[in-house]
Amino acid sequence: MQGFIPWLMDAARERQGLRSDRALARHIGAHHSAPTPWRAGYVIPSDEAILKLCICADFPPQAAFLAANMLRAGGKPAAIYGEMARALGFDLERLTGLHSDTRNAA
Repeated sequence: MQGFIPWLMDAARERQGLRSDRALARHIGAHHSAPTPWRAGYVIPSDEAILKLCICADFPPQAAFLAANMLRAGGKPAAIYGEMARALGFDLERLTGLHSDTRNAA
């Protein structure tokens, strides 16, 4: 299953007509190599980069910030972000591939 960050990157690229991750990096003012670890899931982009990706993708930044923090946090904190997202009507579990069930959180 594709993770949230690669999905957001793809949405931004498609909406902006960009052909590569390198072009996306240039478009949002990031270092040309920044997208590689983002796409691989090794690094979560900064909030500033996430905001720029959201603008490019026409995606609600509120949902993206919740998703990013859910990915960063793990365990019970991730479950709390998941609850916040559900309360706001965002399906972050589908977008991130993570489950935020508080009953199973470490």
